[in-house]
Amino acid sequence: MKKSTGAIGIILGGLFLSLEIYMLKVIQSLEMIHGEWCTSAWDYAGETPCTIALILTASIIIFSLVIFYTKKN
Repeated sequence: MKKSTGAIGIILGGLFLSLEIYMLKVIQSLEMIHGEWCTSAWDYAGETPCTIALILTASIIIFSLVIFYTKKN
């Protein structure tokens, strides 16, 4: 793998992580329509699907950092 693959992974991982964080507020807004919601949007990050998505994204960023710093080209 090339160093550029790691850089692209870091950029895309960061974009997806920011999208997931912004979507926590959207999830809270959709829950407000139904009448039951958590007080903070970060409370939704503790639910299983959101936690799995955040862990996968963080692991992709870490793996891309390893590729970026260990490869020469």
